[in-house]
Amino acid sequence: MLGLLNTVLSRGGSLLTYVKDGLVMANRFLTPPKLTFPVSGSAAFNGTSDYINAGEKNIATDLGITNAFTFGAWVYIEDNSSWRAIVTMLGSSPQIFWFGIDPDNRFHYNIKLSGGDKAVQIVDVPTLKWVYVNLSYDGSNLKLYLDGSVVNTNPATGTLDAAGGSLSTNLLIGSFNFPTLGDYWNGNLANVAIWNRALSSDEINSVMWKTYEQVSTTESNGGSNLSATRVNASQLIEKGRENVLTYSNDFSNAAWNKSNASVTSGQSGYDGKNNAWLLKGNTSNVAHRVYNAVSNTNINTLSVYVKASGHNYIQILSGNTVNQYANFDLSDGSIGNSGSNFTPKIESVGNDWYRISAFNNSSLVYSYIQLVSSKTAVWNESWAMPNATDGVLIQDAQAELGLVATSVIETGASTAQAGILENTPRLDYSGGATCPSLLLEPSRTNLISQSEYFGGWTLISNGTGSDPVLDFGYISPGGLNNAYKITLDSGAGTATSDESIIYLNKSGVTAGSEHTASVYLKGAVGGEEVIVRDTAGGYKKWTLTTEWARYEYTQTATATSYATSFGLRQGLGGVGTINSNAVVYIYGFQSEIGSYPTSYIPTYGVSQTRATESYANNSATNLIGQTEGVLFIDFVPNTDTLSTKWLAFLGGGSNYIGIYIPSSSNNIRLEVADTTNQATFNVPYVAGQRYKCAIAYANNDVTAYANGVQLGSDTNASIPATSTVRSYYNLSNIESTDTNQLLLFKTRLTNAELAALTTI
Repeated sequence: MLGLLNTVLSRGGSLLTYVKDGLVMANRFLTPPKLTFPVSGSAAFNGTSDYINAGEKNIATDLGITNAFTFGAWVYIEDNSSWRAIVTMLGSSPQIFWFGIDPDNRFHYNIKLSGGDKAVQIVDVPTLKWVYVNLSYDGSNLKLYLDGSVVNTNPATGTLDAAGGSLSTNLLIGSFNFPTLGDYWNGNLANVAIWNRALSSDEINSVMWKTYEQVSTTESNGGSNLSATRVNASQLIEKGRENVLTYSNDFSNAAWNKSNASVTSGQSGYDGKNNAWLLKGNTSNVAHRVYNAVSNTNINTLSVYVKASGHNYIQILSGNTVNQYANFDLSDGSIGNSGSNFTPKIESVGNDWYRISAFNNSSLVYSYIQLVSSKTAVWNESWAMPNATDGVLIQDAQAELGLVATSVIETGASTAQAGILENTPRLDYSGGATCPSLLLEPSRTNLISQSEYFGGWTLISNGTGSDPVLDFGYISPGGLNNAYKITLDSGAGTATSDESIIYLNKSGVTAGSEHTASVYLKGAVGGEEVIVRDTAGGYKKWTLTTEWARYEYTQTATATSYATSFGLRQGLGGVGTINSNAVVYIYGFQSEIGSYPTSYIPTYGVSQTRATESYANNSATNLIGQTEGVLFIDFVPNTDTLSTKWLAFLGGGSNYIGIYIPSSSNNIRLEVADTTNQATFNVPYVAGQRYKCAIAYANNDVTAYANGVQLGSDTNASIPATSTVRSYYNLSNIESTDTNQLLLFKTRLTNAELAALTTI
């Protein structure tokens, strides 16, 4: 069964589509599962007697599980009219866990914890289709996932408990209650896995399409740290993140300097754990604070969780100037005085705890957490504490690039990162939330130095127009409150001088080259008409809807520097009518050299470059059809033929199956070599034209197709054994190709299927 799952990705990205019997991508950074059954393919269960017994296992010593774990499985259900078990450890005395479906047509999970039995369910179990189910427990909550999305959560605390019995019992797949057995699974199960920790949502989506071998053998290069993004399973833009504070929740460490203050550990925190700290000052008329010396010249956000403990007022600072501070009142959750470079925010997280934060549009020098006398206190205030007993509880400090505080990244002796990171495969969900794609892109630079902070752009008006008005803190395509609202008014006139514009100067422009501007926009009411100019060329008009969308515009530059402008301007030729006023939401402006937009590259003060990406799996023997298969690519070539460009490649040395462009050639070559060339096919190409090429191979049966036409066949070819999968191998000018899709099949498709696959 081939089971193609997704075939769509925006122009400029490379898509690796997964098939049930041979996917070719993995994430080597994910902790492997403790157990997997089976590692490939699926097992059929008859619903009356079939099951797998993994033998007697101790939940703690064999699986390494105490109070956190994850189960996952691909399931195909033929009958959901009765109890059906997926995976269980449930004996006559020990009752540890049961995961399956119940007679009420629900996925059902039951776990025995020291705090009591807990269960989580979801109704409407689908039949006669493959779905991916997960159950995770992090010590606080049971979460049930369906096809990578959380569908139900149940609070739970405690460690795994066997109700007085042994923690050792038989681990069963497809049944329960050894040796009497029952609740037999009716259908198929594949890739049943148990991890000894709670996987994150992103990790669950990452492993959803992979077996254990595929999880542990990937090599991915590029995607410069914190400059690469992707669209996640929730259809939100996800970035790389870094907490640059060390010992983020160990305020006793020497990394945190204490000035006339002390910290005491073991306090009850916002997360219910005893890992908060009491910050107290002495009675001297001086500053009472802890601070961590860091340095960051870009836009950054400082945050910390706080709760009053006899004292209500707290100040955070990120520099040595009066412009970089903010005060907060913990008695009512209000914001007090703040500096002009600080944009503060306070958010209640329950039980009188708050997360306070502020983004700083200049630079980060220190991260101060300081007790003050009131919310109207001045910058870096010194004052006498009323006593040395009262203070403020603090927990989980963070300093990071960007305009908002993101989820906590705890650090120790070194800084720590999360999200989309360098050399981590980008599993992108642009083609749909149920199927990830491997995103591989050329190196690109976002020439816009402030892609999100529009307060750093210049606001102008001329004629009868008014300056744009900015308002910050709206939900962005990233799902955070870091988008701007812009109110534009070009006035009542019709002359070209009547305008309301926001602009930013940029450098690094290449004269004579195509440049593409892109930005996420939505209108307040829909139908808003706005314009953009990215080079000295003309203006482009966009008509907005009330949904976020990415708009793009390609122009040819005539000089080496320009101002990118956005807004309203009347009387422009070639763009039609423009409304005189508009309220729009804006996020993520990008200007890059190239004829199409690549994935968003965030910037916070300087331009950023995402490195060229490539993919390789050097231990892919089990993923490649060794006796038969198909290699397919959908791409747009260019005219540069100075070097050989391997676009899709299996093997190495003189043994390979590949699709490439030879040097000094205007042909696309599809080839099988086993020491010597066994089969070679060529198709001439025209630069800028799209091609879908496939080479199907089996012993004495090789054929190639391009754009729906058979290029030829060979009935005497010998197929080499291969162990490596590569993309963009030896591609010296990756900018020159626009790869839309890359596929690998473990079986040889029919000629009719190949024709259909390659037809544009």
